[in-house]
Amino acid sequence: MESQKKQALKIKIINWMIILTSIILGIAFILSIYFSAQIGNSKNSNNQNILDNGHYAVLFIGNETHFISDLKEGILTIANKNEIAIEFYEVNDIAQATSIIELLVQAGIDGIITQGINDTSFLIALKSVTQAKIPLVLLYTDLAIAERDAFVGINPFEMGNEIAKLTVASKATEGNVVFISQSASLTSENPASKMNTLGFLDGLEGYIDPGKVMMKMSLPVMLSAEGLISELFIDDQGITAVVCTNETDTIGVAQAVVDLNRVGKTTIIGTGFTKEIAEYIDKGVVYGTIYRNPINMGSEAVLTLINLPEAETYVEIPLDIITKENIDLYRDLIGGKP
Repeated sequence: MESQKKQALKIKIINWMIILTSIILGIAFILSIYFSAQIGNSKNSNNQNILDNGHYAVLFIGNETHFISDLKEGILTIANKNEIAIEFYEVNDIAQATSIIELLVQAGIDGIITQGINDTSFLIALKSVTQAKIPLVLLYTDLAIAERDAFVGINPFEMGNEIAKLTVASKATEGNVVFISQSASLTSENPASKMNTLGFLDGLEGYIDPGKVMMKMSLPVMLSAEGLISELFIDDQGITAVVCTNETDTIGVAQAVVDLNRVGKTTIIGTGFTKEIAEYIDKGVVYGTIYRNPINMGSEAVLTLINLPEAETYVEIPLDIITKENIDLYRDLIGGKP
């Protein structure tokens, strides 16, 4: 009797597993149809200047809204000129990004632009893109172990070096320096952040004791860096400089410096250029910022994608340094003077 009960329980478990698997497959099928429909609708949309010149997808991962907006502007400028369809996707979560890549491959997209993220599942998804003979361009951050057709973005070591020059120029290296980087993947080392850090330390050599540099990692969510630096200020009043490697962290840390009455005591070296960052530069809260030319970066990414395989496979975008001394030259990027 007991063996019969066990057998019945086993059958129930198997039945539930079959039902659960069917549900999962059904959801995947529905999502696949949805993405395919999106692609078909975009090709025939009257809201875009599109002919039969291809349909491409751009996947952004992260929370730099202004940076992403500028990338989109550059992408759409070239897309409209060449009358091609562009579908944009924005996520903060690497699992969502992986699912979107998989569905785009199933839908038969003509090409994909996304970032290089060191995450096992995401790398497998990128490999499926190239295996499907779909052109793949990595944007902003490259990844040596990723299978891709081209890269358009910045040299992270050079960016770290330029940030170090700004830090030295700010004369805020007498105390502790906090260097905040960010990664979309919480499970793997981020090669771009690592190269940022190495470039930063290389540029500081001879100017500051490496033992006074504190390396911190923020999460790709709002207020992450602000909360992180606020805790550090409570525990360590000797912080004279904070370095941020993206615009969201720059704005968050600047707000924390203002809220905690650290203006004049702690200098911020930022990344990105928005109206908020410009205001903080004008007020002396942010000493200077690294501008990554996202509009140009987006334009070059699309030009590279549509001209593969003849296009250059590695396109490095130059960096600009913005301080109070030259900020007026860049105000048009954010709508002119405040």
